[in-house]
Amino acid sequence: MKREYIRSVLNIFAKSPFRSLVMHANKGGEAVRKLNEALQAYCAGDMERVGELCRDIDNIEHEADV
Repeated sequence: MKREYIRSVLNIFAKSPFRSLVMHANKGGEAVRKLNEALQAYCAGDMERVGELCRDIDNIEHEADV
């Protein structure tokens, strides 16, 4: 097979995984920042805020996996 043909076929079907990886990593960073807030709220005894932040973290992790 000619190299030009293989390259054109790959350009049509192959996607770089890096964009998805960067987006996933950014969501992971966002979740870690929320976790830090949740730990601070826990130490302050604000369990209502902890619950809110845990739900936020769950949503962020779900978005990262979709």
